[in-house]
Amino acid sequence: MPTILMIGKLKFMIYFKDHGHPHVHVIGPGAEAKVLIENQAVINHKGFTAKELKLVQKAVAEYKEELMEAWEDANN
Repeated sequence: MPTILMIGKLKFMIYFKDHGHPHVHVIGPGAEAKVLIENQAVINHKGFTAKELKLVQKAVAEYKEELMEAWEDANN
């Protein structure tokens, strides 16, 4: 699972040959989340506060194009 993006201590990762709608796995200190790339909906999470999740969603929105390109490369 390559790291696509690093923001501070957050790693944004995409699995090869993953299933479901395009999404990114976000790993932070003691926390993780799965977020849809298209609309930044949080599919599941543990360890992130609501405030931290909003920052994660904002980052996914900001880097949407790059993340979608990485998803397509990893899953086609």
